[in-house]
Order: sequence, then C-alpha cells, then structure tokens
Amino acid sequence: MTVAVAGLLLLICSAQAQFLPDDAQNLKTAPEVERLFVVKTAENLLTEKAKRMVNDPENAKDGFMWARKVMARHYAGLETLAGELSTDELARFYAEKAGLFVKSVRGEISDSQFEQMEIELERRKNAYFETIIATAKPTRNPDFDTLNRIAKTAAGKVHSYSALSVD
Repeated sequence: MTVAVAGLLLLICSAQAQFLPDDAQNLKTAPEVERLFVVKTAENLLTEKAKRMVNDPENAKDGFMWARKVMARHYAGLETLAGELSTDELARFYAEKAGLFVKSVRGEISDSQFEQMEIELERRKNAYFETIIATAKPTRNPDFDTLNRIAKTAAGKVHSYSALSVD
C-alpha cells in the first residue's frame, strides 16, 4: 500500500467516523463519563504505543521524525473518535495536541516550546476531566469490559491508520 493510499484511507476513515467498532454505535447515547472513559482509555493505549516507538532504536535514526508524525496522526484520530462520541471539548484538546506535533515536525517550535505547550495543554485537559468526574451523576453501572474492548479496538484502528499513512 502506498503512502498516498494509506493517507487517503485515514482521511476517509476520519471523515466517515469509523474508529468505533460497529457494535459500539449505542455508546453515542451513553452517559458522558462513559464516552470520556473510552476516549481516554484509547489515548492511554496509544501513549503506550508511542512510548514503544520512541524506545525503538530504529526510530532514533531519523530523530524520531516518523514517530512524531505517527503521534500527530494519533491525536488527530483521537480528535475524530472524541467527535464521534460527542465529546467536543475533549476533541478540541486532541486537535490542539495534534497541532503541536505538526508544528514540532515542521520545525515551527523548539522541543522546549513543545514541552511547555504540552504541559499546559495536559494541565487544562486534566482539569476538564476532574470537573466532569466531580459532577458526574451515575445513572447505571458501566460495563467496563465492554468499554475497554471498544477503546482497545478504536485505539488499534487509530494506530493502524496512523502508522500506515506516514512515510
């Protein structure tokens, strides 16, 4: 598969909101805290994949450029996933993080600027999560096995499309 075809697949997948498994469509009407759980769990899984990429000596050869491009696409995919689940505020955080990676890849910001901006973004995102959790009113007992399975599937799709679409 060529890079152009893989990139097109990522765009199509993102545009058609295809990161959720087919059987997870009812999650769109679940309580917000459950939807946020799925997206945050997917983010955590993608962060683990990113750590493995950064620890791979093969990726160090290009100054981790390929890995940073994949991570930018991870966050763009998380933005799409968050949008699919109508967690628009969270989607904006992921869009901003993807933008930071893009600026870093393009050399528009230094590593230290990236780090400072990322810390501030993560601080704001964590405050958002804390607010949601503090105000959440449980209406049912979540099925965490199902939520974790959905998050794992979504993260796998985001990573596959991200890694395939970067040259």
